Amino acid sequence: MLRIAILSSGALMVLVVQIGCSTSERATAASNCTATPPSSINVKLCSTITGGTDATNVSQCTTCCTAGGYALSSFAYNDHCTCGSLDQDASATPCAAQVTDAEECLSCCGSAGYQNYQYVADASCGCTLKGNSTICAETVSQPNPADACSCCCLGKGYISSAYIGLGTPQCECVAE
Repeated sequence: MLRIAILSSGALMVLVVQIGCSTSERATAASNCTATPPSSINVKLCSTITGGTDATNVSQCTTCCTAGGYALSSFAYNDHCTCGSLDQDASATPCAAQVTDAEECLSCCGSAGYQNYQYVADASCGCTLKGNSTICAETVSQPNPADACSCCCLGKGYISSAYIGLGTPQCECVAE
């Protein structure tokens, strides 16, 4: 099964692709998630919104989280709208004044462990979507690794995750 999750931060939307188990396996495994996220993630505020693959629901989730004072939204917790705060270090990007063009910005952000960059011509370089592929690495051996990955990352304070089941399986936790 191909699962697509959408991580939203205002105007920035990022698609996260997960390849994992069937829908019935996901429902069983997701309901078993007992992660207790840190205070920067709120799984209750907008939890009545479900179905993260529907564009209308994604928009409603983003609006609800924003109204509740959260900059990030996803469907990381049992396919319910999940709200999150920006990482405290998000504004302290490591490449802000070190680059002179988009290629240098991309290279700097990539070297610092970020998956995305924003370069404003002759002005600044911003890095977003920092991934961590070690914090929940053990989940790839679970019976339903995509769900185990999502649950583990949420419990560790990451608003989104990506399970990659092709080649060497990998769980990547993603923060803004």
